[in-house]
Amino acid sequence: MNQEWVSGFIGTNIKKCKCSLTPFFIGDPLEDIEELYRQNAKKLFRYLFCLCGDRQLAEELLQETFYQAITSIFRFKGDSKVSTWLYRIARNVYLKHLSRTRKERLTSLDEAVNAAAPWLSEAENVEQERGDRLAEAIARLNHPFREIVFLRVFNELSFREVGEVFARSEGWARINFYRAKLQVKAILSHEYEEVS
Repeated sequence: MNQEWVSGFIGTNIKKCKCSLTPFFIGDPLEDIEELYRQNAKKLFRYLFCLCGDRQLAEELLQETFYQAITSIFRFKGDSKVSTWLYRIARNVYLKHLSRTRKERLTSLDEAVNAAAPWLSEAENVEQERGDRLAEAIARLNHPFREIVFLRVFNELSFREVGEVFARSEGWARINFYRAKLQVKAILSHEYEEVS
């Protein structure tokens, strides 16, 4: 991609932007975007992977997310954190993809466990088997519960931020996170009963 075109394009969109991102883009626009990417890409990828269950598709959706963010930077109002705004774009990109393909993919349990591995490896005093069962139970949750748990637990978003990703209230996020925890508890207790 032509670096002059990108700088000109970004510069034009930043001039239109009257928001809290404007101070972020005070230097070289390409360096600023690279920094925005470095700060958010890993978590956004994990989120998209959680949604689609396909690494290659998650990478494509991540690229589209940042493309949409760059092209619509002037629409960012500044009433949320930049990361929350990016999660919202990522979610919309995924939903657009779903509407095009008309089939929802569920994350396989093995891939969900692998995606959760970085979080599980950081958890202290948690037995690996217990962590694997927990990750499997989370992977079995229905929409939107799986997304809510992933955003809250794995990406450490506040309830307010989770609500903003779904264009809902903080209370909605709290209630649905609680419902998701109840479902995980039911799944785990059902598995325990089967083993006993």
